[in-house]
Amino acid sequence: MACPELKEKFDRHAGEDGFLDLEEFKKLIKSEIDNERIREKVLNRASTIFSKKDENKDGKLSFEEFEKCSRLAKKLRDKEKKGEPLEDSE
Repeated sequence: MACPELKEKFDRHAGEDGFLDLEEFKKLIKSEIDNERIREKVLNRASTIFSKKDENKDGKLSFEEFEKCSRLAKKLRDKEKKGEPLEDSE
């Protein structure tokens, strides 16, 4: 079941079509990830992450595809809390 907070973030940044394009995805990252190190790590890989998670290759992320992206940010937050390097997360 989808997290209501995650769905709210998605809806706030999705275009009128109800999907995220790459630019909307980057804006979401910039405004929704508070931790600067994690935000920069994800932003640096935004295009790669976007294309990997865009399973049907339509150039947009559905909410279901976006949910999979959010797992990366969670992994990075967990690593940072443990003091582990952020390099090996995908």
